Amino acid sequence: MVGVSDKSVTCRTATASCKVVLSYGAFRAITSNKKGDVLAASRIAGIAGAKQTATLIPLCHNIPLDYVAVDVVLPRENYHKIDNSSEKSNNDISHLNSSSPVEISLTCTVQSTSRTGVEMEAMCGVSIAALTLYDMCKGADKRIVVTDVQLERKTGGKSGDFHR
Repeated sequence: MVGVSDKSVTCRTATASCKVVLSYGAFRAITSNKKGDVLAASRIAGIAGAKQTATLIPLCHNIPLDYVAVDVVLPRENYHKIDNSSEKSNNDISHLNSSSPVEISLTCTVQSTSRTGVEMEAMCGVSIAALTLYDMCKGADKRIVVTDVQLERKTGGKSGDFHR
């Protein structure tokens, strides 16, 4: 484990993102709450994942987190189509594009006032949130893909700021 006692205590933030690509049927299961509140479960799991980073990643410092937020962004064009589908009969979804995959975007932002950065906490948080979406939807779609896990930005610390 790298020593950080000589580093200054500063405010550090990091945001990581990823995408979950799934079938339209799995997307419908999420938006209809057929599987429960998948989005709320995903957000809570992401926050818990960020808080458990030092347990999951060997030699990662256990640092106090001042703030963790997980955002899940549904594709608006598909979501609006689902909202408008109530104008048609309950079972008529033929006007929807059900063959195209649906991409859900997730971000996790973490802040801490400490001696080391929170990039790993943001990466763990967004990954666990995505894996929770996967877990809760795998019954509706076995082809779900979690992709593009990456650091979007970080602030604070000796190495300075980073923005993708």
